[in-house]
Amino acid sequence: MKNDNEENVIIKILNKYYRMIKRYTTVMTSNKAPERALIGVGIMSVIFAIFGLYYNYNTLFADYSLITKELSREYDLPNFYISFYIMSVVCITFYIVLFISGIQLIRKKTAWVLILIIVIVLEVIYFILVRFLSCNPTYGVSIAAATGVSSGGLMFQAFGLFPIWAPLIIFWARRKMIKKVNSHTSSRKSQ
Repeated sequence: MKNDNEENVIIKILNKYYRMIKRYTTVMTSNKAPERALIGVGIMSVIFAIFGLYYNYNTLFADYSLITKELSREYDLPNFYISFYIMSVVCITFYIVLFISGIQLIRKKTAWVLILIIVIVLEVIYFILVRFLSCNPTYGVSIAAATGVSSGGLMFQAFGLFPIWAPLIIFWARRKMIKKVNSHTSSRKSQ
């Protein structure tokens, strides 16, 4: 008798998960999946942009004089502030474009897919370039010291693996949405 109750409970649980998986797959295979993907990536873009802007806002108004004084005993940091402000401006520009393109993706504007992909590629190039420039014997220590405080807002995207999955999803969604529009246009012409 106890085994029958356990089997019934297991069957109920499996049926519940089966219905949930079936509902999920019908949502993802529906015609609205590309639009939902654009909206989802747009929301994440806005969130990452807000986090990055907030991070840079806090770092721009911090006082680094004690830290640079301590570090200047061991290292020569003549260009810390110049590096810090240039890198902050670059990152803030990335965040603003990320925010605007995220809003446009939420509005289902497929033209902004390419802009978002370009921004993500530029962020990756910027990250690699900063690592490369921090090896410079003259300015490297200043750039390395400024990297943490100016580019830390990019880490929200890196930890979320945003540069990996977002371009793939929005490129897929854009392709599907354009194909859908073209098929509707061609079917109207044939009528």
